[in-house]
Amino acid sequence: MTSDRLAFRLPKQCPNCGPVAAPHIRIGQTIKGAVVHIWWNCAACELQWPIEPQEQGERRVGERRLVMRKRVPVKDRRRAG
Repeated sequence: MTSDRLAFRLPKQCPNCGPVAAPHIRIGQTIKGAVVHIWWNCAACELQWPIEPQEQGERRVGERRLVMRKRVPVKDRRRAG
């Protein structure tokens, strides 16, 4: 079993309400045993629709690297500024 995270792009509109409902769109889930079912849910009209494969976001690996900085004492930072 893989432990990859899934990322989905939030739909820009509800199929029923249109773009007005964009802030009300949430992801729904049901867990049955080892299977997770997910779908989009509009809180405004309560419509549920499946997540399409093209809505899956790009995986960005290695983009958020932590930069190791040398610790500088507060006194030295004040003198430099």
